[in-house]
Amino acid sequence: MNTGKGLLAFIAVSVYQLTKIERNVMGRLLVLLILILLALVSAAGYIFVDQSIIAGKIKIAEGIQELKIGYPELEEGRLRMEAGKKELIEGQDEYDLARKNLFLVLADRLLKGGKGFRDARKRLQDGSDRIKEGKEEYRDGKKRINEGEIELSEGREQLKRAENMRIFFAAAASFSVSLAVLLGFLWRRSLSRLV
Repeated sequence: MNTGKGLLAFIAVSVYQLTKIERNVMGRLLVLLILILLALVSAAGYIFVDQSIIAGKIKIAEGIQELKIGYPELEEGRLRMEAGKKELIEGQDEYDLARKNLFLVLADRLLKGGKGFRDARKRLQDGSDRIKEGKEEYRDGKKRINEGEIELSEGREQLKRAENMRIFFAAAASFSVSLAVLLGFLWRRSLSRLV
C-alpha cells in the first residue's frame, strides 16, 4: 500500500514537473512568436510609411512646380493690371480734356450725334470693369498661392513626421528580430524539447 501511495505521489510530482516545464517552454515559445509577429507588423508599418513618404515627396515636388509656375503668372497679371490702370487714367484724362473742348463736343454732336463721346465713356467703363475683375483675379491668385505655400509647409512637416515614424518602425523591427534571435539562441535547449 505504501508502495502504491509512493508511486502515486511520484507520478503526481512527475506530471506537475512536466507541466511546469511545458508551461515554461510554451511561455518561451509564445514570447518568441509575439516578438516575430511584432517584427512582421513593424516591417509592414515601415513599408507602408515608406510608400507614403515616396508619394508625399512626389506631391511636394508637384506643389513646388505649381508654385514656380504660379509666381510668374501672378506677377504678370499684376503688371498687366497696373498697365491697364495706367491706360485707364490716361484715357480718362484725354476724355476729360476732350469734354472741356467745346469745339470737339459740338463737332461730335453735329457730325456723329454724340456717338464718339458715348463710345469713349463706354470704353472707359469697360476698362474700369476689367480692372476690377483683374484686381479680383489677382487677389484670388495671391490667395491660392498663399494656400499652396501653407499646404506645402504642412506637407513638409507631415513628411518629417513620417520619416521619424519610418525610423521608429525600422528600429522596432530590428529590435524585435534581434531579441527573438537572441532569446531563441538562449532558449534553444528548452525549445528543442518540443520537437
